[in-house]
Amino acid sequence: MRLLAILFLTTAVLYSQDCTNLTTAKNTVKAYYENGVYEKELNMVIDSALYKLSALSIQKGDAAVFDVDETTLSNYSHIASMDYGFRLDIWNDWIMSGKASAIMPVKRLYDSLLSRGVRVLFLTGRISEQYTATYKNLKNVGYSVIDTLVMKTPQDKGTPMPIFKENKRLELEKKGYRIIMCIGDQLTDMQGKATGIKVKLPNHLYLVD
Repeated sequence: MRLLAILFLTTAVLYSQDCTNLTTAKNTVKAYYENGVYEKELNMVIDSALYKLSALSIQKGDAAVFDVDETTLSNYSHIASMDYGFRLDIWNDWIMSGKASAIMPVKRLYDSLLSRGVRVLFLTGRISEQYTATYKNLKNVGYSVIDTLVMKTPQDKGTPMPIFKENKRLELEKKGYRIIMCIGDQLTDMQGKATGIKVKLPNHLYLVD
């Protein structure tokens, strides 16, 4: 019994050394997003992407694939209002409200791609029932040119995100696009084939496997 107690205390100490207090973690995330660090890192990523874009010779049919959440649209105000928590029904209501704001450094990349004649495609894990709300939200915050917006359909239910996105990119290439750049906040946005230049944006709010 004494041995078990020692093992329990030892394990508890090890876990306490590895764990961060939840309130501390939330405050760290809040400071990251609200004290300018996020925007600074984001601009560095976009500047690098623009530099790589400048070296490309653009051809007819060249396209860039943008994710939506935390890539072109920011949900930070909603997530912060939920104390950095998540409830699916409230999240869905938020999406349907169409109130997400544009992420302006990403809009800068979007504008540059359009000026070079690159087609702009949007590929998101949002579900097809949210298509109209998502389309209007993108348009309302300045993404005025949307060549294609691809959502998850009922047939895609259960498909892991990296496989879903890779499959859709390959389908887009079969339609005649040549994907030269893939922009997203998750590694799952750019795993597999048909990505071109990978532009990974910072996201310390959530992970999508």
